[in-house]
Amino acid sequence: MNQGSSPRRRRSGWIGAGLIGALAAACGSSGNGGGGTAGNTTGTGGACHGDSSVWTVLTQGPIACTQNSDCCVIVNGCLSQSQIVAATNKDQAKAAWPYCDSMCNACIPPAVEVGCQGGTCVGQVVPVPDASTDLLMDHCGAVPVGGTASKLLFSCGG
Repeated sequence: MNQGSSPRRRRSGWIGAGLIGALAAACGSSGNGGGGTAGNTTGTGGACHGDSSVWTVLTQGPIACTQNSDCCVIVNGCLSQSQIVAATNKDQAKAAWPYCDSMCNACIPPAVEVGCQGGTCVGQVVPVPDASTDLLMDHCGAVPVGGTASKLLFSCGG
């Protein structure tokens, strides 16, 4: 036993190492191309945000609709992604979007038109030079020019 190290100092070292490990695990890069996950975190130390389990439930497709206003796009500027969600879940999904600040990039989120086609929310990317600024922010119910119900998450460059 090292006499120069008090039990209190050894304990605080283990606690510090445990906290660093927990933050690293919660904010590790996932690289899955689907937006990653920040785990079930609510913003530990301001580094990570959202709740991946709530996010998964709220963004699972297909998303049913009866009119264009039932469909919305939420935008995550950090991840440069746009996600189609039901209008009734828009605010809750925005708050649940899982990401860590270390995952931010320097890209422009895609401009996505969204609407209801055949009872399902669909979206299509509009090239940024042709897009109105409204399509680069959270919005609901713009009539899409096509799109497929199977694509609900749009990322920078694709």
